[in-house]
Amino acid sequence: MEPCEPLIVTMLYIRQATVEDSEDIWVWRNDPITREMSLNAEMVPFESHQKWYQKALESSNRVIYIGEIDNHKVGMLRFDRLNDFNSTWEVSINTNPEFRGQGYGKTLLSSGLKYFCEYQNPQKIIATVLESNLASIKIFNSNGFSQVSNQSSVLTFECENAI
Repeated sequence: MEPCEPLIVTMLYIRQATVEDSEDIWVWRNDPITREMSLNAEMVPFESHQKWYQKALESSNRVIYIGEIDNHKVGMLRFDRLNDFNSTWEVSINTNPEFRGQGYGKTLLSSGLKYFCEYQNPQKIIATVLESNLASIKIFNSNGFSQVSNQSSVLTFECENAI
């Protein structure tokens, strides 16, 4: 019998984003790999980001969360309300490049979904992902999302009656 590897369990803490998170989110957004995997691959100037971010924090149709482990920001989730009538939201996820590839994305999404659903009552949550973004596809599949369309290499995933 082989000895087991030590298991290190660390809690992921989800909190609402604040003004102080703006620069980190901007840096992560402009990371080359993030841009390559985004529907919009353009660099975002800081001034444009600041204006967008302030409006995002004030909007009742957008919620941004930060995931932290041991006071280190591992990534962000953004939920955008698409339709007031049937409570459909779109989720976006971006992992801090320093923590990318370490398995935090799956936990970030699952924890963020639970937190979000405690405060909202979504009937459906969707995600749009580039077909080439294999990491995000895996993360959404592992969190109960099902692919519902593929249009021009953009995949749409859906999770009904979330959490």
